[in-house]
Amino acid sequence: MGGSSFSEKVYEGTGWLVKLVYVQLLFLLFTSLGFVLFGLFPASAALFAIVRQWLLGKHDVSLFRTFWNYFKEYFVQANVLGWFLSIASVAITFYFFMFREFENGWGTILVYLWFPITILLLLLWLFWLPVLVHYEIKGLRVLKLAVYTAVMRPLHTVGFVVLMIALYYWSLILPGFIPILNISLLVFGWMWIARHSFQKFDEKVA
Repeated sequence: MGGSSFSEKVYEGTGWLVKLVYVQLLFLLFTSLGFVLFGLFPASAALFAIVRQWLLGKHDVSLFRTFWNYFKEYFVQANVLGWFLSIASVAITFYFFMFREFENGWGTILVYLWFPITILLLLLWLFWLPVLVHYEIKGLRVLKLAVYTAVMRPLHTVGFVVLMIALYYWSLILPGFIPILNISLLVFGWMWIARHSFQKFDEKVA
């Protein structure tokens, strides 16, 4: 019985490994399909959406067809929100270096004002994709709920950071792991943490 159970666990683990590698390859394929600039964000949304399906217990979906459907569904909205955050990030970085060049006290004041805006932007980057694929909302409502979730669930926000640091060091130890598994594993852990934080809100609403 023990040997049979162990074999089943190995088989199940191998199946999950294959799925994670496959969806990462799909992510890279569809990112390239959008010439990276217009493929990165909808491909990321599709990857998050598929992982969410897994976490909901839906393991038997057709990965290629489902990924393609999500890619089309989120193409416009993911690009709009993703590029909005990207441009905001570039602007924030530009202003930081510009403020540092000021020689009077205004430079110091502006740098201090820069920090909370930067933290807000980082929180948006952490939660906007999980919010986008979990709730049927659009536009600025996605960003508002992303900030609200990050602020109201600080432990989950810290969990994201710990997860990214852990995977970063794992990638340094096993560099061959980077091209085949790091993105899908990161998204799996990312969505697991996010969904756990969403469950608290969903239970209150219910």
